[in-house]
Amino acid sequence: GKNNIPAVGFAYYVDEFMSLFPESPAASPQNIVICVDTSTVSIGVEWAKQLRQQNFIVQILLELHLPEFVKILLHADEDGNLRLADKVYGIEKINLLTDELNRRLA
Repeated sequence: GKNNIPAVGFAYYVDEFMSLFPESPAASPQNIVICVDTSTVSIGVEWAKQLRQQNFIVQILLELHLPEFVKILLHADEDGNLRLADKVYGIEKINLLTDELNRRLA
């Protein structure tokens, strides 16, 4: 057109704009993922509820959709347990699990 119209592109203030939003859980330093498959989804959901009541940030992801970086990876099994590395925790041992999670997140 004939008229000059001053303009600034959207990306001009993108850093300031993005700082208005909280970090996504994937970028959180307290990144706890419960890995499930189709047979353990309900177990993962129950564990996530319990851990969230203890103020942990928890994601539930299918084994096929795990991100590259996960700070703490828990695996749900068909017996209702969570495995963290070589330790297995039943719901009755949630206090031991939360102690270990706090230690790893410190």
